[in-house]
Amino acid sequence: MDWNVFFSTVSQTAGAMVGIFAAFLITKIVANQSEFSMKKERTIQFLLKSDSLGREAEVRHFEWYNARIADQEIKEMLKMIDETKEILSAEQYYQELNFSPFQSSLDSLEIIQTKIDELKEKKRIEEEKKRIEAENFKKMLGSGGVGYKKQEYNVSPYIHDVPNFTLIKLIQEERERIDNLLVRIIYQASLNDDLLANVRENPESSRLVSVSIIATLLLFFSGVIYPLSFLPLKPNEEISLSVGVFFDILFSFKGSFLVVLSVIFGSLMVKFFLVNISLRHDKRKMEQLNFFASVENYSLYFKNYFDNNKTTK
Repeated sequence: MDWNVFFSTVSQTAGAMVGIFAAFLITKIVANQSEFSMKKERTIQFLLKSDSLGREAEVRHFEWYNARIADQEIKEMLKMIDETKEILSAEQYYQELNFSPFQSSLDSLEIIQTKIDELKEKKRIEEEKKRIEAENFKKMLGSGGVGYKKQEYNVSPYIHDVPNFTLIKLIQEERERIDNLLVRIIYQASLNDDLLANVRENPESSRLVSVSIIATLLLFFSGVIYPLSFLPLKPNEEISLSVGVFFDILFSFKGSFLVVLSVIFGSLMVKFFLVNISLRHDKRKMEQLNFFASVENYSLYFKNYFDNNKTTK
């Protein structure tokens, strides 16, 4: 058997396979690196935009808006009580009235209950005054007193007032600003969620690519370098695998050439291997992106908004 032909054929075949695999892997890693850089830049941009929207939510006048709407709805409740002449529970009024959706339902119920308690206390005081008045009137009749006039009390809780159109306009303008901000936050949160789905598993850092690089290196050393180390062989020369032969080949011109070739290709593959495993997105930024993927996290008032919508469904 001519070992020169055998080793030469093996080396050429393995070299062709190594070249194909290496070219594919390098192209794949370069493409992944470009995709990784683009996603990393988008992540930074989205986080900056999300933070800006969060800060914008902080300067909106939610408390002022909630308080003004609460004042309006309490007046509406007083009107209902004036018409029906009865006081219902806080939960019943909450279902009938339209408090601010950005205010916690518990806070709204507390406001209603406070007003109900105030009305009940006022009613109790008025009834007590009437009772005392009736007793005094009976005493005066028993003693023959004349000329006593019974005092009338106004127990109606509703006060007719003139609408403040300037205030109404300010309330409407603030609601428009809040709604506009909410639309932009919902849109940004959906973008954040979509990006998070694309980067959460670090798809650019492929385990398959890492394994393929290792396999290519093994194929290169076992299928290219090792067979070339035996060439050329003299006819009928026996192949020796002793340590002494290894060092004889290593310190020869042929060995030096193979070492240089191995170092260059091996270094290149190791470099791309390190690049591949480094294509991982920062965990802290992923946590921030996940935080801003939820609209409720931009503002407590937006959390109230969605909580109230869930309650009414």
